[in-house]
This record gives sequence, C-alpha cells and structure tokens, in this order.
Amino acid sequence: VDGVNENSANGTIVGITANAFDSDVSSNTITWSLDDNAGGRFQIDASTGIVTVANGALLDFETSASHTIIVRATSADSSSSTQTFVISLLDVNDAPPVITPGQQFNVSELAGVGTVFGTVAAVDPDGVGTLQNWTIVSGNTDGIFAINPTTGALRITNSALLNFETTATYTLTLSVGDGTATSLPQTVLIRIMDGNEAPVSIVPTPLSIDENTAAGTIVGSVSASDVDAGDVLSYAIMGSITASPFAIDAATGVIRVADSSLLDFEARQSITLQIQVTDVGGLTATTSVVISLNDVNETPSLINLAGGTVQENRGAGTFVGQLSAVDPDAGEVLTWALVDDANGTFVVNSLTGRIDVAAGAVLNFEQTTAYGIAVDVTDSGGLTHQQTFTIRLLDVNDAPIAASDLIPGIQLTGIEVLTPGLLLNDFDEDGDALQAVLVSTTANGVLVLRVDGSLLYSPNGVFSGIDTFVYYVTDGFANSSPVTVTINVAAAVGGSSGGSSGSSGETSDSTSGASGGDTTTDSTDSSADSGDEITVVTTTQFFAAPAAPADRSDKVATPTAPVAEPITESGPSAANNENVAITGELIASVFVSDFFVNTRSERIKSVTSEFAQAAVFGGMMMDTGVHNALVSLNLFTIDRLIQRVDEPTISEREELAGKVAVGSAAVVTTSLSVGYVIWILRGGSLLTTFMSALPAWQAFDPLPVLQSFHKATEEDDDTLLSIATRKTVDSLKKIRKS
Repeated sequence: VDGVNENSANGTIVGITANAFDSDVSSNTITWSLDDNAGGRFQIDASTGIVTVANGALLDFETSASHTIIVRATSADSSSSTQTFVISLLDVNDAPPVITPGQQFNVSELAGVGTVFGTVAAVDPDGVGTLQNWTIVSGNTDGIFAINPTTGALRITNSALLNFETTATYTLTLSVGDGTATSLPQTVLIRIMDGNEAPVSIVPTPLSIDENTAAGTIVGSVSASDVDAGDVLSYAIMGSITASPFAIDAATGVIRVADSSLLDFEARQSITLQIQVTDVGGLTATTSVVISLNDVNETPSLINLAGGTVQENRGAGTFVGQLSAVDPDAGEVLTWALVDDANGTFVVNSLTGRIDVAAGAVLNFEQTTAYGIAVDVTDSGGLTHQQTFTIRLLDVNDAPIAASDLIPGIQLTGIEVLTPGLLLNDFDEDGDALQAVLVSTTANGVLVLRVDGSLLYSPNGVFSGIDTFVYYVTDGFANSSPVTVTINVAAAVGGSSGGSSGSSGETSDSTSGASGGDTTTDSTDSSADSGDEITVVTTTQFFAAPAAPADRSDKVATPTAPVAEPITESGPSAANNENVAITGELIASVFVSDFFVNTRSERIKSVTSEFAQAAVFGGMMMDTGVHNALVSLNLFTIDRLIQRVDEPTISEREELAGKVAVGSAAVVTTSLSVGYVIWILRGGSLLTTFMSALPAWQAFDPLPVLQSFHKATEEDDDTLLSIATRKTVDSLKKIRKS
C-alpha cells in the first residue's frame, strides 16, 4: 500500500515502482502497463514501472480516501502477469474553519469573576487541523468577558461591571483558526440575566450594657437595605460563640439580653456579635456588632471550705478548716461570720476565714459525728452570701477506763470471778473489746488474772485480811490508768460454835454448826442433805452491772458482812467399796481453796501415770502415791463413784472428787455415810480415837480436833497445821511456776 496527497500535481510519484523477472534463462525485456488506472488518476512508465499521478484533480481525500490499480508485466516472449496495488490518499488542509452562526449565551448579573457561561462552536471542513486561536474581535469594550483560545469557552472577568440594570445584552465578534487558515468573523449574542442581589447591612453605633443586666433588656438594634424591590429581610446571630448572652428579633433586628449570667465584666469586657441578614431569595449579608459591658459590684459566691474535719477531743484553737470565696470583683476585701456556729462549738476569724474549735467546746465522736454550720461572707460593698457546711469529727481511740473493785472472800477458800469479771464495770467509750493486764500481783495469795477479766485467787495458808493487786485494761491501742482491786478475805468461823455464811449477791443462806450436818437447804444445792452426796464448792463473781459513763464510780458495793460460805455446786461422789484414784495435784489439806480443784473452768491433769494403792477399811483401796493429800477421799465410804480408776478419762474430769476440809465446816461441807475418818500423819501414823467415837451419818467440824492437836504438840515444830499449810503452799507454788 502506497500513498499520495490529495490534489497532488500530475506526474507526482505515487511511490510504487513495479518489478518482475522472467523464469526463462534469457534476457527478455519486460514492459509495464496498467490494466486499471483508477479512472485515469494514475499512470505507469512502460520501461521503468514507476507509477505517477495522471490527473491530480481527481484525487480528493474527502471523496475517496484510497484507490486501486492493476499493474501488468509483459515479457518479450509475450508472457505476462498482473499485480493489484492500493494507493491511499493523504488528507491535505485545504479549507478554513467555520464558526457556527447565530449562537446565544445567558449569564446572571450576579455571576462572579471566572464564571464560565458557555462555549462557542465551530467546524473545520477538512477535519485535519485543530480549532485554535479563538479570539474576541470586537464588542468587549468594558473587558467584562474573555474566551479560552483553545476551547472557545466564555467566562466573566469583571463582575463589578456586570449589571442587568445597566446593560442587558452584549454582542461579541469572534474568529478561530485551524493552524493553517482562519475562519471568517462571526458574532455571538450574550444576554445578561437579572439576579436577586444581597441586602446591605447598616452598621449601628457602638452598644453598651451593665454586666448581669436582667434578661429581656433591650441593648440596641441593627438594620439592612436591599436594592431588590419588595425583598423581606430577616436577622440572626451567627454562632461565633457557643452560648450567646443576647438574642435578636428576626423581623426587626432588635437585640435583647437572653442570659444575664453570661454578662460578666470580669470574664470579658466586650462581646462581638456576628449578625446576618437574609432576603427572600436566600442571599445574605453579615455585619459585626460590638457590645461593651459595664462593671458593677457583684455579690461574692461559691464559698469553699478546705479541711472541714477535726479529731474528737481537740481543744480550743484547733484548726478545723479554711474558708475561701469567689468574688467576681477584683480587689474586694471579704469578711466572715458564723451565723450558725453549732451552739458555740466553732469560731471563725472574720478577716482570714479560719475556723477553729471554740473555747469550751466538747468534741465527742461517740456523741456527735458531724456538726452543721452556716457561713456569711460579705464584700466591701456590703453584699453578702451565705452557705452551709458540715464539719465532721474524726474518731480517735479513747483510752479505756478501769474501775477499782472490791472482792469479798473467806479464809481457806479459793475465789473464782467469772468472765466478764473485772471488765464488767470497766468502760471503753469506743466500744472496743477490753483485756485485763496485771501490773502487780497479790502479796498474800496466788492470783491468776485472765485477759477476759476472770480471775482465780487462793489465799496463802490460813491468811485472812486485805490482799490487793493492781491491773489496767487495754483496747489494743491505749491503756487505762492502773487501778487497785481489793480482796477482803474474811476469817472463817472456827471452834465449836455455829457459823453462818452467805453472800450479798444471794437471796438464800445456809447455816452450819460445829457438830451437826446442814440444817437448811441452800438454793444452789443439787438436793437436800441426805448423807449420800458430797458437794464441791466453787466461788463465783461478786460484781454488779457497770454504771453508765456519766455515773461511773471506781467502787463496788461491799457486802455488810464477810462471805461465810461461797455459792456451792453439786460435785461428783463415789459409791461404797469402789476404788478411787486421787491424781497428782489434788490437795486435801487444812484449806481447800486451791483453784485447780474448786474452779469449774480448769481441768485437772494427772501428773503421774501409776498409783500405789493399799487395802484399807471395808476392802477400800487407799492411794498412797498422793503425797500432797492430808485427807484422802478414798478413806471414806461415799455413794456414786465418779469413774473407776481403770477408765482413762478419770484424769480428764473436771473436779475428780470432793475433799474433807480440816478447817471450818463453812468452807466445804461433806456428808459422810458410813465408815471412819482417818487422819494420816507423816510416817503413816493413824489417829482413830476421836473418829471412832463419831456417830455415822453425822457431819463434824474437825477444827477443834486440829486446834487440840496443835495445843498438845505446840512444842513440836511440825504440827498438823503447819504440815498441811506448808504442803499446800508448796504445791501451789509449783503450779504457778509451771
């Protein structure tokens, strides 16, 4: 395929040169011809085979873009062959472009600079070149319009002069080229469209108002104008501030106070409002309005109390809290006053605002945990603000209070005070649990003071009189002052004369004689004396309930007479002819107050695992291994044995057996049934003379026997009394050490 420009001159080489060869080996001459010359458009040289334009006028690209020719090659021997070729026409720009006539464009008078309002159309008949070099030839004397030279787009370049009311239409003359030729001039019509024009605001004179002015107060107004006849304008405050203290009437433009709390001179001295006016077409105009605030004296507010707590029991002048207030006015001098001082509990410094504990105030957390006060603060202009507060007390640990006690007792008798014991009339204002702590012990007896206030006391030997010890109570954080407890050990009733016993805390008494059994029944006896039981005595507490805190007294009611006989409780007894083993520290001696026997709360442990026994009267077995016993219960015929000796729990029982007291019958009363009382002396000697004469089923007072024996042998250092007393005390000392 070869080509040639349209409208080429005749003889223009097309670009085709025919070429052929003869298959015969000879030098035959080839001649060339056209079987089809495309309608006379092309020709070929017969000897060279070059194709050229025969008639260039017939070569029109717009009519036909290509043509076909047939070339024949003929040999000298008359043989020939043909070949078809296509010749393309190349388009040539040979006509100018044409602007489409009669074009019209519309643009609003309100259009801004750069607004594109249309594109001019044109055509190039050749279709070869590119439309270019658009030009406004005339009609744009005010420079309002411009045309894009490449695209032909029309745009606004000066909107200020674009006014419908002045010029409604413009006629522009344009031209365009295609790179080779330029079109003929052509006109276009531009019509200016009337538009709604924005209103024009009138800036008001500066406005001012006092701070805190009441809502609804008129501050001023704004107004606006609009060139468009018949427009209705509306006003609004734009959101330049999140919460505006002002509002504007949409129809009239009148500005009023909306929120007086936002008119604070100390926060800002002026407020700028952005006010927008809008016409019916939605066009707007905005103006700024500055409103100045005038300073006025304001009431102080928002009183703050730093602190507001104080520990109980604090004295006058103790710091409680510091007052402060917010006064919007700078430089104000504030004064303070307590209009409610909680009944004189607190005072405030009028200049500094410091709150202290008032003189004479009693701060007791257990009585009052918080106080309400009312505070006035006044500024230099006389404006006052009042506010209430709560002052809270902080609980501190109050030291407990221990009360002195008087404990009555009786000679030869152990004392047990049960829980709460000494703590019963001791007091802790905080309600804390108390514990008793021994400071100094008794001088004339063995004392065991437990933390729960219970105690055990055993007088030494045959001591009677006043014994004391000192203790204090603690709540774990604070201790009371030490107090003295007095133990009044009354002398036991002796001789053969009858004695009475009782307790101030009991309503029934028992009476015993020197030679007779119980003639009356005690309220605590388990049964009437029948001769077949032994009663074990336990001393109980003597305290009354604690007094109220305001009525406390370090004293306790004292019985009018010494206690002659403690409250008794029924104990175990043994049956006839049965073996009873009295273990390690069980003591039957002149006094039987050793608390390891008479106290219900203590358990007796066996300290020996084997007991030597010997047969005595009536087949009874006597335990000879008990060295601390002056009189053993095994020597009596007693009903209802506790347990047999071969039962392993005998040593774990509380109070294994009763004892016969060599002393006052008021101490321990024992009812005997049959048999004899055997006195065991050192070396195993037996005294039976007196006891053999003693009738059966009759209780007796062994004190006269002991006294007689003491008088008869007073020259002997080792009397029965001294032996009994010494052994008992030695045993108690061993117990206390262990």
